[in-house]
Amino acid sequence: EMNRTELTLQELYQSEANILANIELYINLFVRNLRPTVTNDESHGLFRNIEEIVVANRALKQNLDNAAGQGVEASANAILQSLPIFESYVDYCNNYSQMMNILTTLKDTNANFYNSLKEIESDGRVRGLTMECFVKMPVQRIYRYPLLLKDLVENNPNVPDFNQSLETIKELIGRIDP
Repeated sequence: EMNRTELTLQELYQSEANILANIELYINLFVRNLRPTVTNDESHGLFRNIEEIVVANRALKQNLDNAAGQGVEASANAILQSLPIFESYVDYCNNYSQMMNILTTLKDTNANFYNSLKEIESDGRVRGLTMECFVKMPVQRIYRYPLLLKDLVENNPNVPDFNQSLETIKELIGRIDP
């Protein structure tokens, strides 16, 4: 039977795999197909640094993969080593409302964009989710880490890397505009 720490690490890993799959889907379907329908400025405003976000999630999943079966300290260290590149989340989250405004404007004013978007949203791979859902996923994700880490800290008071990871993620979130 799995203990609390193993369950939390499993949840972290599984949810990391899920967010990664979703962001990769977003990039492959939405970003790649919609970019040609907008200006460079609109593209930057709408998609921000989503390619950096996916790099961060990929690194965390890879580091957790490498630490699997090597004990709690290895997993704790894997998380801590991954966090510096989560810096990219700050810029993304701070521009979330701007991204949503640009999306609304483009849907209203750019027929080419709108038609391409509707086609993508009807693709079975997006499972009925709208572009808005995908844009919001990284914002929701960053706020999930402190909850998982708090759980790991409480159940592993002798593993300093969990505590340091929690402090690091809280510091990042502290720089996101409320």
